[in-house]
Parts: sequence; structure tokens; C-alpha cells
Amino acid sequence: MQKNEITILILISKIGGELFGDGSIIINKFTSLKKGVHRAGSFAMLNCDEKLLLSCKSSMLVISPETKNLQKIIKERLNKNLATVVFNNPKLFFSRSISIICDTSSDNVEPSIHSSAQIHASAKIGLNVSIGANAVIEQNVVIGSKSKIGDFSFIGENSILGEGCLIHPNVTILKNTELSDEVILHSGVVLGSDGFGYTLNNENCWEKVPQIGNVVIKKNVEIGANTVVDRGTLDSTIIYENVKIDNLVQIAHNVKIGENTIIAGCVGIAGSAIIGKNCQIGGGAGILDHIYIPDQTVIGPMSTVHST
Repeated sequence: MQKNEITILILISKIGGELFGDGSIIINKFTSLKKGVHRAGSFAMLNCDEKLLLSCKSSMLVISPETKNLQKIIKERLNKNLATVVFNNPKLFFSRSISIICDTSSDNVEPSIHSSAQIHASAKIGLNVSIGANAVIEQNVVIGSKSKIGDFSFIGENSILGEGCLIHPNVTILKNTELSDEVILHSGVVLGSDGFGYTLNNENCWEKVPQIGNVVIKKNVEIGANTVVDRGTLDSTIIYENVKIDNLVQIAHNVKIGENTIIAGCVGIAGSAIIGKNCQIGGGAGILDHIYIPDQTVIGPMSTVHST
């Protein structure tokens, strides 16, 4: 087999699932159900139209054990010499398969530091770190081993990045920010910008309140493009382990987001709000300041949470 090709049997050995059909079939890509072809894999959500499943020409189809008329679909595909994998979470099977087939990790890329990168002499750079063109690394920055810093990204003084972080091009990490291991930041992310802090003075004008805290991002967090996380006024704005944040999200100063919470695009979270663990927040939702959102809460798209 060539690179990026794998048999169905090997995929099942790595991921799991029950096979119906020829496990020696080679898979080299994934396609949608409608565009299925030889040597392609496809996956179906639970409520997918039966006619679409029966007409799918992909060599491997991954479906749920709860799929309606499951045995009929398997039989029809066997008659066409097409394989079916029954797995309790087809989308997860797809996700893990595509990572194996397409080798989405960049571990095999030779680490390098571009000649145009500006790295302060006091910065501590770990082993096998890559730093792109025109990146700026300020004084006393620490970058863990196997991390990758994209072109034109900026890492401010005294910031710490853990191991295996992936910083895409044009990311801004301002001073004193702390990232744990395996954090992913997409292009346009800004960490550690000023919190929105103002107070009325004696002349009834808004006067800026200094924001002297920082941002702390825990392990395995992923933050989407053009999302902003403000630093705390005195303490830390904290994003805990395994949080996933979409594009264009605003997270204000002193916010805390509990582990394994997922946040869709265009959400706004005001200052000092606390979001619990395992929450799901829909696109365009707004959460007012100083609100506590309990664990396991689901907030629908375009909702506004005024109190709890």
C-alpha cells in the first residue's frame, strides 16, 4: 500500500466496530455519501435517508447500530461487494479514520526556525520547535518542545507555552499569558488583551481601569479564528482542560470556563462570568457579567442569559 492508504481491517483494529464485508478493501480518503467512490469511506448520521445509504457507492460505509433497516442496508451493500462498518458513533469513527488516513499531525515535518523570526536572547525554546517567518518572540518567553509557531505570530514577554502547542499564523499572545500542553490557536486569535474596564470619574467621563492580570489556557484547548480572550483585572482569565471554542467569540476579563465545555461562534461572555464543566453554548449566545452557569448546562443559539 502507498502512503495514506489503509485497509478496513486495520482501521477497525485501531478504532473498533463490527465489519460486514471484505476487510482487505483499501481506503485512501473520505467523501460525502452522495460522492462515494471506489476506495472511499463515508459515514452516516442516525437519521440519514435510507435511499441515500442504499445508493452510496463508497467502498466503506460507517453507520450506527440504531440505523433503521440496518440489515437490509448491509445486505444490499454486500451484494455490491461494498463493506459496512457498524459503530456506535460514526462521526467519531470518521474523525479518527481521517486522522490516520490523511496523517493530519505534522510530527513528520522537520522542525525549523525561519531566518526572519525575531527571538529575544532570553527566550527559552524547547526541542523540535518550529517558528515561522516574521514571528516575534519577546523576552523571557518559554516555548515547550514540539510546539509550532506560525508566520507573523507574536508572543509577548514572560509568556509560557507548553509542549506540542500549535499556533497558526497571525496569532497574538500578549505578555504573561500561560498555555499548557497541546493548545491549538487558529489565525487571528488574541490572548491577553485589555479587559473592558472603565469607571466614571468626577468629571463624569469614563476612565480606564488598568488590567494587570493574565490569561491561563489549560491542556488540549482549541480556540477558533478571531476569538479574543481578555486578561483579568487583577487575577487570571482561565480556560480549563479540553474546552473547544469556535470563531469570533469574545471572552471578557476574569471569566472562568470549565473543562470539556464547547462554545459555538459569535458567543459573547461578559466579565467575571463562570461557566461550568461539560456545558454546550450555541452560536450567537450572550452571557452577562458575574453569572454562574452550572455544569452540564445547554444554552441554545441566540439566547441571552441575564441571571441564574
